[in-house]
Amino acid sequence: MYSVPLVPGSAAVNAFVNNLRALPNAAEAVRSLYYPIIYELFGLSTLVTIPTILPNLIHVNRIFGVFGTIVEQVPDGIVLPIKYMEQSLSESPPFPPSIFLKISNLCSLVLWGGKVFDGEIPAGALDKLEVLYLWHYDASLLRVLRTTRYVSLSIHTLHFPP
Repeated sequence: MYSVPLVPGSAAVNAFVNNLRALPNAAEAVRSLYYPIIYELFGLSTLVTIPTILPNLIHVNRIFGVFGTIVEQVPDGIVLPIKYMEQSLSESPPFPPSIFLKISNLCSLVLWGGKVFDGEIPAGALDKLEVLYLWHYDASLLRVLRTTRYVSLSIHTLHFPP
């Protein structure tokens, strides 16, 4: 029912999020959160925070905010199966580099914005990462990610705070 939910508009997205709140077991079924970019032009264009952990999530695009939920709710030692993640972190508070241990299955990571606390990414945290795209990011993110190997790296619109 919810493995790959089709949410073609803001009303459908809101209904989906409300169902996740009302039916916590439904979160286990979700494997992909995808909202076509074309819909952003005509409908939902703000970040929708997913209020619960989706333990079987593999693919998520940027309209669905899961990064904060992972930081706050996933216990240390748990690794989520997410392989592809796009997230908008422009308005998010800084996060610890250890977050990458919880998403160490990532093959592709696209971040819009993002600040990270000083420190190093733990060994092995991003060993599977092949593609990294950074847009409008804080210099702290690049400092932390500098030791990670990538097959493809794209950095756009470098933003350094004053």
